[in-house]
Amino acid sequence: MADDERSLRRTVADLEQEVNYLRARLRRAEADADEIDDAAPGPFFVGGTGRSGTWMLGRLLGQHPDVAVIRTELRFHSSEGGFGRVLRGEESIDEFTDRVRSRWYGIAGASGSPKGLLLLATSGELSEATKRLRADGGDPASALRAFAHRLVDPYAHGRGARTWVETTPDNTAATDVLLQVFPRARVFDIVRDGRDVAASVVTMAWGPDSPDDALDWWAARVRAGHAAMARADADRVMRVRFEEFALTHREQRLDEVLACAGFERTKAIERYFARAVDPEKAHTGRWRAEMSSARAAAFDARYRDLYRELEDEGVAGLPITPDDADRLGV
Repeated sequence: MADDERSLRRTVADLEQEVNYLRARLRRAEADADEIDDAAPGPFFVGGTGRSGTWMLGRLLGQHPDVAVIRTELRFHSSEGGFGRVLRGEESIDEFTDRVRSRWYGIAGASGSPKGLLLLATSGELSEATKRLRADGGDPASALRAFAHRLVDPYAHGRGARTWVETTPDNTAATDVLLQVFPRARVFDIVRDGRDVAASVVTMAWGPDSPDDALDWWAARVRAGHAAMARADADRVMRVRFEEFALTHREQRLDEVLACAGFERTKAIERYFARAVDPEKAHTGRWRAEMSSARAAAFDARYRDLYRELEDEGVAGLPITPDDADRLGV
């Protein structure tokens, strides 16, 4: 009987989600699309250092019926300078579009599976968007915005969503540029204890090879994110400390995230938060299990030195202190 009840609840939850999507579509059908877009925030960008919870936070925002989760990192807008290189005059439109196709369109993941923009747009669609961008003689920020929307919006609209959320970690370091290009965008920066980030990064094929190098990599990315967010509109950005979001201030931080996004709580969001932002899965302090006691002590000392350096520099949005993190450790 218990299994039947759980199955029925899952069915009801699925139906509620479908109804939410249908209602969103109906609102768009009955109202002027430009009016809806002018009234609501979006798109949403989630960034971080990498290995800090970007995908988890992006998926949570994507539980709202108006928001589609882009299931690949777009990258072209924020990685390796992204849109900023064009806006600063460091790269021409032709150079930018050539880089989008050669660098970001058909990239593959570690397993060799496709990971790039080709998951959203065909080669012909990219060619058409490129042609229109190159022909646009207006404001570069507006032209880049139109380019992105031509490539990404069909994916969101095809899923009954008004807008989308994207999770390239470099979004944080491009915060000011993204808000210049997308006037109604919101940028979320999720930060996590640097020791846990570094211990995770060294297991990645694309990351630094040693824990100490990974800490330096983490600190450089924190500094870049701080600089970009300091140049941005404070009302359109939010930093989220992973440990607070997942463990110590769950309900408060969830409400703050939703307020920044302009969302009300929904059952779908609450279900996802309970299921995926699970304290048991946070693994805070897991870095200690990845190395010997002696190595862990030296690694910890190096991290604390870096943390103090960043504090002394006035870097905002650091993760919780090492001592606070240690009190939560596995």
